[in-house]
Amino acid sequence: MWVVLVCEDKCVKATMQDFISEARQYCALIEGSQAQKNSWTFANECLRSVLRLYSAALALPEADPENNHALDIGIGHADWQAMRTSVAEKLSRDVYWKIFEPLEAQPPEAVLGSISDDLADI
Repeated sequence: MWVVLVCEDKCVKATMQDFISEARQYCALIEGSQAQKNSWTFANECLRSVLRLYSAALALPEADPENNHALDIGIGHADWQAMRTSVAEKLSRDVYWKIFEPLEAQPPEAVLGSISDDLADI
């Protein structure tokens, strides 16, 4: 997918280009078929890449979308599932437990999460 930037403000344009660059690097890491040294290295690279992407997203200016329609990125469930499976195979551990509603009056139930699912969703 190619993104065309139409922006007169050089600072905003640079911020957008930084975000696009981080997004492309993240996609290359997740979609890459290159073998990692080990699963911990891959997990560490994913963590660092997500943090850089999140930081770049926080630097983006606020914008009012012209419409509220969701962006159609053209990936179907089968393609997403293949990506999730590929990421899961690169990780030695793919699941974690979390407390979904920590401020509930009653003790909440623990919920099982999947790292590969989270990474493929990005």
